[in-house]
Amino acid sequence: MKILEKNNCKEFKRIIKSILNALSLFKKEGVVHSDLKSENVLISFDYKKQKVKSIKIIDFGSCFNFNKVNSEIGLTTPEYLPPEILNFLEFKQLNAMAASYND
Repeated sequence: MKILEKNNCKEFKRIIKSILNALSLFKKEGVVHSDLKSENVLISFDYKKQKVKSIKIIDFGSCFNFNKVNSEIGLTTPEYLPPEILNFLEFKQLNAMAASYND
C-alpha cells in the first residue's frame, strides 16, 4: 500500500487514529494484546477511491488481562511486550526471589 506516496496523509492519520482507539479500548478493559505488530494489523484499502475500507487488529491468542498477569500471561513475542509489562514481570520475579530468601 502506498498511502503516503500520493499525499494521502488523511488516510494514514485515520489508520493511526483507529489503532489508537482500539488500544484505548483495550486499556479501559484491562487487556494487554502483547503481540501487537504490523503483521497483526489488517488494512483493507479501496484503490479506486483511495480510501481505507477497514482496519482490524488480529491475533488475540497471546492477550491477557493485566489484573491476572501471573496466571494468564501466555505465549507472547517478548520483543513486542510493552516495557511496562516487562518491568512489572521483572518486579514480580524479584519480589518472589526476595520472598524465597526470607523463608
